[in-house]
Formats: sequence, structure tokens, C-alpha cells
Amino acid sequence: MSQRVPPVPANGPDMRWYNTLMATVNDAYAGTTTTAQRPPKPVIGQHYFDTSLGVPIWCKSLNPTVWVNGSGTVV
Repeated sequence: MSQRVPPVPANGPDMRWYNTLMATVNDAYAGTTTTAQRPPKPVIGQHYFDTSLGVPIWCKSLNPTVWVNGSGTVV
């Protein structure tokens, strides 16, 4: 994924910038499906809601791909 953070306006962050940022982050990192349907090419730190487990998880490493829950337990 090569999502880019939108440039901060010269007069500082405003609501439009924040909304663009959040849309970029949500498009790049969020997901909700079953364990079997986890993203095949995640990025480290990507979060995901696993409906099979019923908990949010995060990608900890890529080779091999390791997902962990909020307490750091591999799931």
C-alpha cells in the first residue's frame, strides 16, 4: 500500500484536512471479515476486526505474517 498522508495546509490542520486524513487511514488500514478472509498483504500496524474472533487485531510482522490481539497474543 502506498497511501500518502495529505499535506498539512499552510495555516495548519483544519477539519477538511482531518477528514481527508481519516479517510486515507480508514481506506488503507481498516477491515472487517473472518479469520479466513484476513488481508493477504497487510502492512505492519494495520488493524483489522476479525469477526470470527470478535476482536480487533493488528499486523505485527510480514514474513511470516503475524496478527496479534490487543494484549499482544498471536491470533
